[in-house]
Amino acid sequence: MSGWRLYVIAVLAQRRGLTVLALCSLAEAAPAFLGPRLLGRAIDEGFMAGRWAVGLGWLAAFGAAALVGAAGAGGCFAALAHVVEPVRDALVSAMVAGVLHRGAADPERAGSPAAAVAGITRHVEIVRDVTAGLLVQGRSFVVVTLAALAGMATLAPELALLVAAPLLATLLLFGLLLRSLVRRQRSVVLADKDIAVTAERMCRGLRPAAPVSPRSRAC
Repeated sequence: MSGWRLYVIAVLAQRRGLTVLALCSLAEAAPAFLGPRLLGRAIDEGFMAGRWAVGLGWLAAFGAAALVGAAGAGGCFAALAHVVEPVRDALVSAMVAGVLHRGAADPERAGSPAAAVAGITRHVEIVRDVTAGLLVQGRSFVVVTLAALAGMATLAPELALLVAAPLLATLLLFGLLLRSLVRRQRSVVLADKDIAVTAERMCRGLRPAAPVSPRSRAC
């Protein structure tokens, strides 16, 4: 099984955590989606019409939406642990099983123990950090941006098109640069593995130094 397939299976297996994360994301998007309409009504139907109470009422509704969004953002961080930590445990278990299986099948092709330790510790933590970053920053960007565009489209569709065009161009440029970023990250991971193997060889080459008494004499 390839590493990418193993990772996808490990993530999709966390259905409960992903469901809670999706619901919290919808709550987080409430201010971005409802904000333009609520503020527009507060100005048009309230303050500009001389109806201060109505305007303050719409502002209070916007404040309530902001509280819902804050609660959703907090819930996303709470649900994040129920996705990221099981994924890390699944990857560690798979890597340990793979190392033991290769070692039992063919000890000569089992690879360096240092490389296995680096993969189980450092490399799995890199995957964990990247997953957490995508679920926090990437998810928040996508959800809030789509909600803001949808809310803007309900008020001024022409303005939403003007905003969406450069946004899509930026996302396209980022997608083109993403491949080179992945290659460099892969090079960093492989370099870390090589450093672990080199360090293991150096430590094996060191001979233990026996303590010498200051009173001992050379023969």
